[in-house]
Amino acid sequence: MLTVQQQKMLTVMGTTLTVDPRPLADPMAARFAEDLQSDSLDIVGMVMDLEEAFGIRISDPELESLEGEGVTVGKVWDIIAPKLSAETSEG
Repeated sequence: MLTVQQQKMLTVMGTTLTVDPRPLADPMAARFAEDLQSDSLDIVGMVMDLEEAFGIRISDPELESLEGEGVTVGKVWDIIAPKLSAETSEG
């Protein structure tokens, strides 16, 4: 079962990317290039939207780690989740 924050991430992705990951059986396992037909420009736009939606900053090395084949939605969550945890513990 997805958390509220994961659902929010998928909603942002669904409005940014060509193919919405939400209807997929396992959206966290969806691969950007292969399943969601997303290229590097799509990924950059999605990251910008996620930064705005969550009030976080994704570094250039983190962004670069999202490029290439086989990168999944779950990888993005792995980058975002610790930032959300740090934000709530600081706030």
